[in-house]
Amino acid sequence: MKKQVLLLLLLDLCMASCNNQDFAYNERMTSNFYSCKERLDNHHRKLFKGGFDHQPADSMAYELKRTEIRNFAVATLETKKESSLLEHSHSADAFHANVLTYMAKIAEDYTPLLLQYVDERDSTVRKALLLQLETRRDALAALEDKCQELQMAFLKKAGIKFDTEPMQHN
Repeated sequence: MKKQVLLLLLLDLCMASCNNQDFAYNERMTSNFYSCKERLDNHHRKLFKGGFDHQPADSMAYELKRTEIRNFAVATLETKKESSLLEHSHSADAFHANVLTYMAKIAEDYTPLLLQYVDERDSTVRKALLLQLETRRDALAALEDKCQELQMAFLKKAGIKFDTEPMQHN
């Protein structure tokens, strides 16, 4: 009888430990995900408000915009690297992989196109690039939704209670 009680206590302790690991992982990964999403949203909003437009003769403004975009890409890649090292349970694998893909697509697909937009002088080409950036942003928004769906599935598998209202950070 004592062995059974001890076994049950150890099982409960193991389950609590797994939930704590999953909870800590979710907190950190969610923070990383939303920091990348917020940076993307800010840069995309700035793009459509004309914040990445400049006069051809203003080389200082041009270089500042390029530096800002490169820093955006570097920060995203650093966050991706940190996120890739987070220990997580098997139940978080799909969520983990999709968040890393999301971060990679920001750094490798969106920011190079944004740099190309800043570099381009021809207004017709810039309009086409603007449309491409909007299309890429839409694809990233779809991936954000997928990440959130996978996060909810992970939390459910891990037995972590959650409220879907605070997760809607649009």
